[in-house]
Amino acid sequence: MSRLPDGALTRADGPASAAEVLPGVAWEESRTPLAEHLYPAEVEHLARAVTKRREEFETVRGCARRALRRLGVDRAEMVPGPGGEPAWPPGCVGSMTHTAGYCAAAVTTRSHVLSLGIDAEANEPVPDDILDLFASPRERTLVSDLAARSAPVAWDRVLFSAKESVYKTWYPVLGTWLGFNDVAVQLETSGTFTVELTNPDRGEDGAQLLARLQGRWRVLGGHIVTGALILP
Repeated sequence: MSRLPDGALTRADGPASAAEVLPGVAWEESRTPLAEHLYPAEVEHLARAVTKRREEFETVRGCARRALRRLGVDRAEMVPGPGGEPAWPPGCVGSMTHTAGYCAAAVTTRSHVLSLGIDAEANEPVPDDILDLFASPRERTLVSDLAARSAPVAWDRVLFSAKESVYKTWYPVLGTWLGFNDVAVQLETSGTFTVELTNPDRGEDGAQLLARLQGRWRVLGGHIVTGALILP
C-alpha cells in the first residue's frame, strides 16, 4: 500500500465521502440503527446496557459485518477487550467508532496494514476547560490559528478525534496506555495529520511506531471523522 494521498476536504456537490478517510480500507458507516444479530457473549456483555448503548453496539457491529463481507470474511464474536478494542477475525485488522447519529467500521488484511484506528465526533467545538485536558499549549495555538482560517471546521474536535484514532492504532500493537499528552498532533488543512511521541517514557518502540503512522481527517455531514494507520 502506498502513502496516503492528499485530497480535498469537501466538494462543491457535498461533503467528502467516508471512502476518502482511509483509502484502500473497507469502510462501512450508518446514520441509523442496524438490527445486528449478536453472539451469546456479546448479549451477556450488554446485560446491563441502556437502550442507546445497545443500539450503538449492534449498529457498529453491523457496520463491521458489512465491511468484513467486502473482504470475504464472516463477522465473528466481537466482545471488547481490556483496552476497549474489538476482536477481529484472524488475518484482519480493524477499528470501530460510534457517536450520536454516526457509526462506522473499517477493516483490512494484516498483510496490508499493521494497525488502524478510526474515530467520529460531532463537528462542534469542545468546552475550553475540556480542551486543556487533551491539548498542549502548542496544539491550542494550532487549533486557534486554523479556526481563524476555516470557521466551518471545529479544529479542537479534530485534534481530539485524531488522538483517539492514534490510541486505537497504538494499543493493539504495544498493549500499553497512551495518554492525550503523550503525543503531539500536527493537523493540516489538506486533510492529513502527523503524530510525534513527546513522552520518552513510552519507549523507543512507541516513537518508531508513531513515526510510521499516517493520518487523515474529513468532515462528513455534521461529523468529523479521523483515521490512522500503520503499515507493516
